[in-house]
Order: sequence, then structure tokens, then C-alpha cells
Amino acid sequence: MRKIYVRNLTKTKFDLKFLKTVVKTVCHLGRIKQEEIGIILLDDQKIQEYNLEYRGADRPTDVLAFPVDEKIGELFISLESARKQAQVYRQSLKKEVSLLVIHGLLHLDGYNDTTQKDKAVMSREETRILNLL
Repeated sequence: MRKIYVRNLTKTKFDLKFLKTVVKTVCHLGRIKQEEIGIILLDDQKIQEYNLEYRGADRPTDVLAFPVDEKIGELFISLESARKQAQVYRQSLKKEVSLLVIHGLLHLDGYNDTTQKDKAVMSREETRILNLL
């Protein structure tokens, strides 16, 4: 049985049970190997610190995926960035965060988005999974 934990370190209220359901569904559909998955909800300032420390990019980002080891993976998601993106794409915050969870889980599964070809492959898989939720 997969263990899923979610922590909201922001002042923004968010349905954590919904996030667990998204993770369970995506894991059931995909090839996610990790037995334990953590989701940490952050603000832009905190995710920018992690982005600088782990990726060398001194700017906020929407999601960071960390394969801690073969059994544990963590996703850091900026609710602040997700809210901004949801407004830009005219969709709910829940849908945007769902997409970020999918994106992060695909990274844990080995997907990459560093080239245009990789981005296209990953985007198609994200859309396929999102449509199944």
C-alpha cells in the first residue's frame, strides 16, 4: 500500500484529501515506483530558495520533484505560482494543482522536459492523465 502525505506550509487553504486522491489515481494509472510520496505546498519565496539550492535557478517555480530514493519521492508545489497560472489559463486552482501533481509524478517516473521533444511527450502524457481524473 502506497503511503501519501501532504503538508500545506502556506496560509492558503487547500483541500489536502483532494490532493491525496489525485496522487492515488495517477499512481494507479501510471508506473510510479515510489511507495511513499510526499507533497509539500509552499509559497513562491520558499520554493525559490529550493529552486536556487537544488537547480541553481534564483526564481520561483511551480513544482519541484525530488526522487529521494527508489522508494520515496517528494513534490514541492508553489500554491502562489499555481494560483497565478490558474488565472492565466482560466481554470480552477484545483485543476492547476492537479496538473502540477501529474507533472511532478511524471518527473519521478523518469520523464524529462529539457528539450522541446521531451516537453511534447510529457505534455501529451499530462493531458492524457488529466482527462482521466
